[in-house]
Amino acid sequence: MSTADEKTNETLTRVVELSNAKDTFAAIEYVESQGEPLEVAKTYAQLVQGLYYQQKNVPLMLHIGRAGVQFCLGEARRVADSNADAAQQLRGYAKMMAFNLAVNCWPAWED
Repeated sequence: MSTADEKTNETLTRVVELSNAKDTFAAIEYVESQGEPLEVAKTYAQLVQGLYYQQKNVPLMLHIGRAGVQFCLGEARRVADSNADAAQQLRGYAKMMAFNLAVNCWPAWED
């Protein structure tokens, strides 16, 4: 397992722990304290995938995914004038997470 995969798994574990021990706001605060906006956006996207495929935790996936979309769109708006490329990447992460949230909640999957 690569170092990046280990970090992703550690973050996933910590997010689940925080949401269980405290609440989703504590988990979101933890995620958003993990680096620069593009790093945080990537982390959110990975968490959506991990919460669905590894943890099978659809309710938490929805909370974290919604926070991720909101974070990305807010940061994209904030940096749009100074860094158009970063703003575009952030909007891309928001779009990807919104798509994954919708697909993962499709009733035919019977989750």
